Amino acid sequence: MTRTGSVALQAVSPTKRAKLRALAGAFLGRAGLGLPHARLDLVAIDLGRAPVLHHVQDAL
Repeated sequence: MTRTGSVALQAVSPTKRAKLRALAGAFLGRAGLGLPHARLDLVAIDLGRAPVLHHVQDAL
C-alpha cells in the first residue's frame, strides 16, 4: 500500500488487512453469503490543505 505515498493507506498494515478480511468473512458467513459475493475496497483520506481521497478496489 505504500506505492502511492499515502499516509492514510500506509496506516492499513498487512495485519490490519488480515483482520478486516477475517471480520468481513465472518459477517458474510453469518449473513449466508461468502467472499465470492463481495468486493472489499479500501477508502482512505489524507487530510491536509487539500484533502485527497484514495479508493483502492479489491484492496483486501
